[in-house]
Amino acid sequence: MTNQQVFVLQMALTILVYALIARWYLAPAMSRFSFHQKFGYLMLPHALRHIGLTAIVQVVVDPKVPKEWSQPVGYGDLITAGLAIVTLLALRGRWPIAIGLVWLTNIVGFADFANAGIQATRYEAFNYQLGGFWFLPTFFVPSLVVTHVWMFAILIRGGAASGKTAGAAA
Repeated sequence: MTNQQVFVLQMALTILVYALIARWYLAPAMSRFSFHQKFGYLMLPHALRHIGLTAIVQVVVDPKVPKEWSQPVGYGDLITAGLAIVTLLALRGRWPIAIGLVWLTNIVGFADFANAGIQATRYEAFNYQLGGFWFLPTFFVPSLVVTHVWMFAILIRGGAASGKTAGAAA
């Protein structure tokens, strides 16, 4: 298998496992939570996305990794982490803009993942020594993908508009 094939397989299997955890264990437990509480819990891992800055740390990843890939990955995660923290504060404080911030953080964060994937292929990032960074997209990112999809599903179903507690989509 090529490096890219191993990467994609690992990421896909981890997404599957996280989706099963979400569906079988987290969704039933969170079904009694309020709308804002659900988003608070689902947003928590996104507040840790600053860890993506590891992509620009040359003692972790090969210094030859194209900066056109590593810098947008690192800084995109940092921006998303900042948005997630503000969103958590807004959800906790029941700010009127809280749900708008959930939308914004989800859109920015998901777009960041899409861009990172496209650019990883474009710059052949899989063919460089990624060191410990390898485990971020194959272990941590899948949890973020699952929570992004879950939050989008809740938002799209219109639970925010009605104020109802929406069930899990995962």
